[in-house]
Amino acid sequence: MGSVVNSIFGGGNITSLVTSAISAIYPPAAIAMGVANLVTQAVGGAVNEAVNQLTKQSGMPSFLQDPIRSMIEGVIKELTQANDPECNEAAKEGFGKDIQDMMSQWASSIAQQACQYMDEEGGVSGKGGKGSGESWLVAIAKAMGSIAGKHAEKLQDLSKKMDEAGATEGGGASQEFMEAQSKFQAESQLFGMLQNSFSNAIKTIGEGLTTMARKG
Repeated sequence: MGSVVNSIFGGGNITSLVTSAISAIYPPAAIAMGVANLVTQAVGGAVNEAVNQLTKQSGMPSFLQDPIRSMIEGVIKELTQANDPECNEAAKEGFGKDIQDMMSQWASSIAQQACQYMDEEGGVSGKGGKGSGESWLVAIAKAMGSIAGKHAEKLQDLSKKMDEAGATEGGGASQEFMEAQSKFQAESQLFGMLQNSFSNAIKTIGEGLTTMARKG
């Protein structure tokens, strides 16, 4: 995932991935917003794909698919920011494939970890297993939180590397420091976007659980 992050954010400079022509037309803030919207949409796509995988492979009840999709769709619409449509399209052309790759990785991670959480709770193990709607929703929310947590740990590791690299004897930054700093800037930008999307998705799932409990 690290190479994908650096590819998208260009070592902390969001405009570095866009062609010079695009950079000349659109301001950095608009390009950044376009990328943020892509990440938000990727999170929604990852959750939906994870639900598909869990339903087909891990015994997740099929009746949960539509409610979860509706919840996530609402979150994505709420988080998607108004931006120049042409700038959004330019961002998609520049970063779409890399973000799609990340979405696939997130989907697999969410499905794998959600199933693991269910196994730990004794809810399901393999195709045809059982588990309540609430337990599956909680497992998906925990899986998303775990992914965000891993990105936070990566930021801590990179920060530690920067401290260890320090400065050269001449007072300037060492090459090792500059590399760690570049990766840190890229990861921090992704983490901010990812955390915002995941936290709101998890909140919406929590509200969905409350609604389900009231109806029950």
